[in-house]
Amino acid sequence: MKKILKRVFLGLLCLLIISGVALYVLFTSGEKDIENLIVTDAAGSTYRVHIDKEKQTTYALVTDADGKVWGADFDGDTVGNTRQPLDEFYAASDLPEVSYTGQHMDHTANAEDFMGSIPQVTPSQPDIQGDQQTQPEVTPPAAYRIQKYQELFAGGRYLMVITMVDSNGVAETPATMAVKNGNFYISTEADGMTAQMIYLASNDTAYMLIDFMKKYCEVPEDMMEGLEFSEMTDKFQISDIGTITVSNVTLNGRNLICESYVSADGDTFNYYFDESDMLVRRDIISPSGKTESTLWSQITTEVPDSYFEIPKGYSYLNISWLLQMAGE
Repeated sequence: MKKILKRVFLGLLCLLIISGVALYVLFTSGEKDIENLIVTDAAGSTYRVHIDKEKQTTYALVTDADGKVWGADFDGDTVGNTRQPLDEFYAASDLPEVSYTGQHMDHTANAEDFMGSIPQVTPSQPDIQGDQQTQPEVTPPAAYRIQKYQELFAGGRYLMVITMVDSNGVAETPATMAVKNGNFYISTEADGMTAQMIYLASNDTAYMLIDFMKKYCEVPEDMMEGLEFSEMTDKFQISDIGTITVSNVTLNGRNLICESYVSADGDTFNYYFDESDMLVRRDIISPSGKTESTLWSQITTEVPDSYFEIPKGYSYLNISWLLQMAGE
């Protein structure tokens, strides 16, 4: 996903440079109405919203005992009194059926503390050698942490900061990913600049934010080749869990708990948790011994809706004519 994000971002920058900044500013600035129709209040309940542009009001949609739909005051955090009947526009079936009911989390860590090579841990050989030592005098805690994060990722509501490490031990720049109500946000660094992409489920459209110009544009389909937004979270879904082996280990002088299992295709999954039970690292080890790691420095279920909104002051950039100039 990060590679695609960088490819799209740098591709758009090339188009802008080729066309000329002055020309693009002159002809492509504009307004485009982008609305996120699903919001979540401070208590974690999910609502569809109704925006009355004439009255400049935003209502959260609620139902009464008879199933009629009403607009209630909504300030971005809390839902207040009902104000206006809206059943002529909406049916109860139009409203979200399920609010977030999962366990709330809010943890941070320093990813650099959990870098480094870790000897392979497998269910058939749980003892760890080298710079990690088992602690035979301590009985490993019962396995449950993987299941907790399995529920978190399956719940589709989280914000996390991750660092990917390839099989050669090379760490990428950290990336921020937010998921909520079917919407996605990802941000990372590309050639010294911040690359941000938003996907809104309400209109099935992806947008790239161009921060240094305070512009946003729709991402062309051909630039999104190879990316399905559902795949963004699939890499973190935890499934096909076999028998879990638990080990007490140390890494860089820190005590960790490793929960490990082997999937049906033979890959070994090692999940490492700190003393607060926060997931700080995952190693996926292929049958050939190739290892890819993910480090977490933040995981939280507190996901502001602002991640899925175009920032104030950003104007719309129509790049269709740029694509035509480039022969796309």
